[in-house]
Amino acid sequence: MPEAASSGRVLVVDDVESVRYFLEQSLSHYAFEVIGASTGRGAIEAVSHPVDAVLLDLELPDISGLEVLDAIQLMAHPPPVIILTGAVDRDAPACLSRGAHDFMAKPPQLEELIARVGAAVRVKRLQDDLHSVNLQLTEQAMTDPLTNLANRRHGFSELERLVSASQRYERSLAVLIADLDRFKGVNDAHGHEVGDQCLSESARRLTHAVRASDLPVRWGGEEFVVLMPDASREHADEIAERIRSAVADPPFATTAGPLALTMSLGWAMLTDSETGHDLIARADAALYEAKRRGRNVVVADPA
Repeated sequence: MPEAASSGRVLVVDDVESVRYFLEQSLSHYAFEVIGASTGRGAIEAVSHPVDAVLLDLELPDISGLEVLDAIQLMAHPPPVIILTGAVDRDAPACLSRGAHDFMAKPPQLEELIARVGAAVRVKRLQDDLHSVNLQLTEQAMTDPLTNLANRRHGFSELERLVSASQRYERSLAVLIADLDRFKGVNDAHGHEVGDQCLSESARRLTHAVRASDLPVRWGGEEFVVLMPDASREHADEIAERIRSAVADPPFATTAGPLALTMSLGWAMLTDSETGHDLIARADAALYEAKRRGRNVVVADPA
């Protein structure tokens, strides 16, 4: 007897009931979870839910197995497809060129069936693990580790995208720059660990103050940027004031005790033919004016 294969969810597609029954029962006996489909359209519907492998007959009553294979390959993360055919030599080239994982001659031998399906399931799980790792790496590359906000690199990439979209579709875009006031004094008096606690709490308060459609970014040091697509001047000013108020009160709870901090903010609206660099420069100039006015204020660029 062959060794029991690892469990997995397998879709069996065959319009001949006796063949489908044999495949389903054989796989179930070896701890696979099996779902069946007798038509091509039924298979496409079934594979819209997670499966680890597909056993696919080429001869189906409504659409061909090749059409089903093509539909599966259009998925973002398609499961491996094992083709069942009575003419491997004839069908192999077309199926392989369209993304088939493996072939089995009909009728399949039990040991071969379990071995090939088990191998396909292992491939799918390795692909899923790799996809998960890649997603984590991508997220890490875009995220500031201290505050969990978007980092400057990702933020500027999104800024360029939003500028292009806003100008193309004539939609508004506001950019806000915020800076903690006299933050160097916190680090000097209490150390960088307490400073990091303040930065993390600032990011948390800022995130709660903006809209779900806005993107908060840690721009660098104690400086934050918020990208606000489709924001009117009234919205931008309201959001900026919410952030300023949220940071100013209550005091920050730190290991050095409660600390009172404030934030100065400047913001600007995108104008025609302006670049992301231009927009950031005008928001930064407004922030500089907020500092000049005594800090803990919001200043809007007049343009």
